[in-house]
Amino acid sequence: EERLREYRRLLPGGDRAGALDGWFWDAVVLTAANDRQAETYVQQLDALHARGQLPGTRERYLVISDPPGPRVGSGGATLHVMLRLQALVGSGWSAKKLFLLHAGGYSGRSPAHGTLGKAFGQIPFDAAGVGVPATVLETQLVSFQELPSRLPSGIFVSSADVAVQFGALPRLGPAAIARAEQGILALAHASSVGVGTGHGVFVCDREQLDACVRGSVAGADAGDAAVACRRCLQKPSVAAMRGAGAVLPGPRLSGYAEGSAGEWVLTDSAFHVGAEACLALVAVAAAHPRAFAGVEVCAYGDLMQPMGEDADAGYLGRTDHVASLRSMRADTSDTSSQKDVSQTFADVSREAETKLRRARELLAGTMRGRPLLALPLVPSRFVHVGTMPELLQHCARDDDVLAAFPAPSAGIALGTWDVEKMDPGGGTSRMPSVGADGVWGAAPGVGVGSCLLASRVGRGARVGVGSLV
Repeated sequence: EERLREYRRLLPGGDRAGALDGWFWDAVVLTAANDRQAETYVQQLDALHARGQLPGTRERYLVISDPPGPRVGSGGATLHVMLRLQALVGSGWSAKKLFLLHAGGYSGRSPAHGTLGKAFGQIPFDAAGVGVPATVLETQLVSFQELPSRLPSGIFVSSADVAVQFGALPRLGPAAIARAEQGILALAHASSVGVGTGHGVFVCDREQLDACVRGSVAGADAGDAAVACRRCLQKPSVAAMRGAGAVLPGPRLSGYAEGSAGEWVLTDSAFHVGAEACLALVAVAAAHPRAFAGVEVCAYGDLMQPMGEDADAGYLGRTDHVASLRSMRADTSDTSSQKDVSQTFADVSREAETKLRRARELLAGTMRGRPLLALPLVPSRFVHVGTMPELLQHCARDDDVLAAFPAPSAGIALGTWDVEKMDPGGGTSRMPSVGADGVWGAAPGVGVGSCLLASRVGRGARVGVGSLV
């Protein structure tokens, strides 16, 4: 794949390794939940860099811990990173092109990533060409390899529990680049209406969106491939999507040669915050530190929902999808014998909701009126690997995902990607097993649909069907 070949040119030994300016991010920043997790991330970055698996000098890669105290969410972590960069190098950081990977979390739904964090979880993909599985960090660096040369200055924000697959990246014209520097440019994917209920959903002018999608499907270099968003919904109900005009007719019904007949919506994944918007966010965060302290703010919903000509302020009071507030409410629903304790939790919950609304209002005042652009990537895949069932599905069962990630050659390193060697059934099953970066005993019995990562399987040991080891 061309994207992978170009990425490997940036690695140590590649012909672009000594001249990365304009071809790679000026800095790669990972967030961590706390200082102890940050220490682990630093050690992992040291190891990857020492093995020649990352482009550029070690100094390009930073780890910034979230502020101590209650969780601040992806939005609070983003603001904290901006403030830290401002303190370290002054306002000049906003003139750079930065990649921000949110990796601060405890992997509660994916214990396989609990030790090293999701950013360093393994994917069946040989990014560096050295015969070992890539980390999620490397996988995203490959996927977004073209962006530093295409985007204006600012921060490109992504999450460490996803992999994004797409074809040729549409080019942005001068007008789109200028607008992206003032606001937000988001990668956008065609998803089912059901998937839309768990993600951000963009509402765009249908004619403009149709023209962009047709150009993307045809591989045309249309210039301004981005489409202006009238509104962004966050984890909306089906009724809310229909009411806002976000639900689109199936591709076949719209005259596309390929695609399903089912309805679809345009959902978010990663996004770019332009330099002007970054400086405005830094200014409001620096001016109101107490308003954001210990408040769980969403980088997706709380930055994008105030944007667009049809933005609705109704989200300001919505808290049903905020994890920290949900846990508080659960604590208040106790027995009558603990009324005093329950009342205390209720008071704390109301105070937290009031603080969240204030933080959202400040962000809305900063982002309102700024351009919100979506870059439709059609076809594309947004692969979530943040839970064990999803990791197992995409690493061992989903042929489309595996085909898009070239794997190491069989027999290289300690493990193997040879399905016939891992699966005693000869690879004839619809759900072959996959193993990587481990030590396997002679002819181990591995059940179909299983995934073994960084594991030691002794002689005569058996692994059941559909297992993640």
